[in-house]
Amino acid sequence: MHRLREAGARLTARGGWWRCRRAGCALATAIAVFLGVAASSAQIRKPHLHPAPPVIRHPPVKAVFDPVKYEGSANIAAVAFAEDETGWICGGRSPSGSGFIAATRDGGNTWVPQAGGVGSPMPSCERLFFVDASTGWATYSDGSLLRTTDGARWTRIGTVAPHSRIVFTSRERGFAVGDGEDVHVTSDGGLTWHTGPRCRVAYTIDGAAHEEPCEPAAAGFAPDGGIGFMVAAVPAANAAAVMSTTDAGVTWMPVALLPGVDGRAASLVFVDARTGYLRAGNALMMTADGGVTWHTTDARPPVGAPGVAAAGQVGWMVGTRQFTYTLDNGTRWTTRATLFPARVNAFTVLQSGTGYVAGSAGMVYRYRIVPFDYSAPGMIGIPALTTYVPPE
Repeated sequence: MHRLREAGARLTARGGWWRCRRAGCALATAIAVFLGVAASSAQIRKPHLHPAPPVIRHPPVKAVFDPVKYEGSANIAAVAFAEDETGWICGGRSPSGSGFIAATRDGGNTWVPQAGGVGSPMPSCERLFFVDASTGWATYSDGSLLRTTDGARWTRIGTVAPHSRIVFTSRERGFAVGDGEDVHVTSDGGLTWHTGPRCRVAYTIDGAAHEEPCEPAAAGFAPDGGIGFMVAAVPAANAAAVMSTTDAGVTWMPVALLPGVDGRAASLVFVDARTGYLRAGNALMMTADGGVTWHTTDARPPVGAPGVAAAGQVGWMVGTRQFTYTLDNGTRWTTRATLFPARVNAFTVLQSGTGYVAGSAGMVYRYRIVPFDYSAPGMIGIPALTTYVPPE
């Protein structure tokens, strides 16, 4: 009994069953419950929940330059379109350099020769200008001036100074610049030309008055044809002068002097009476007050094809490896890398937003909005409009 009582200090016998003291029983119960839960957890594992991957959706359309090639021996120098699918190209053929003009009525899918040809004695064509789908002019490297009044047949009507730039405000009235200090004016569609006012600019530096000769290099008119602008180099002042007219070029008044700007290689375009772009060298300048004040934009002009084209809210500058554009009237310019297969010489953009790029080796590309899954040999995609649409 003594031994049993000593043992009973931990255990007691009652009715033949061993029972736990209260604290020991609670601990044993807790251990049992834990082991039971662990065993159950080992048998049934909860699945790991991961968020579903986002659904990536492509936009329904994308922007591309689509090839609409002309003959490979052609070095295309100029491109002009009067409507989305009605346009002309001109240039010279290699190696002879013989000039040509060709037209399309279907956006470049087919081209019809209109002037010149293989072995033609005409020198290369340099510039084109159209006022509508039937009336246009072409200048050649020797100064020859050709005109069409039906959009198909061309007639040599006279000459201008070689390498002149021409601009017309109507079927009759036009201007030619690029011959020293003179501006040449026609009132009969280019049949005859007379010399306009000699270009001179008066300005003040440090209180001293100056008056210097200037050399008109480019001209551009607002769509109304009455308000126009001209940029001229002022070599003595190392500057460019901007002049404006409100009477279709009868009289011109200086409105701005731009120090450090070389006006001799300038390109000028106005989309309305107040908004215009001036590209000179590696800079693109813009005005929103009719040429009175100009600011340098953040655009990155590409190398080559030193021009700027604009229509409505859209503006372009195109190089062989770079496409710089605005879709919001010059507020923001975007640059995208492109790789055209030949040198870019000329480009144009239309009011609708479409446009064309042309260059050496018969290269012609049309800017198009196409379905996202569209593909064509030689197509050049424009990344800005082919990004993914964020999931809703």
